[in-house]
Amino acid sequence: STLLAIIQARQEKGLSLNKIHCDMCFCYVCDVPAKDCEHWASDTGDVHIRGNHCLACDKGNDGSMWKKERKRRKKDTNSESSE
Repeated sequence: STLLAIIQARQEKGLSLNKIHCDMCFCYVCDVPAKDCEHWASDTGDVHIRGNHCLACDKGNDGSMWKKERKRRKKDTNSESSE
């Protein structure tokens, strides 16, 4: 559909712009510098949102999903460090 095409085009544009980062950029989900985030941007051409942390923020339509993902990763990291 046309709406889906528009949404996909916006995601692709956002991904291409957000992939670029400076030394000060931080991954909202992993809580590490963007350069150290393994999921900063997918190189597969897939704009699936979970594989592209460069799109993450706590606002907007996907904000609650990113907050949950951030919380889950923190929990996983804390449980790994206590082992």
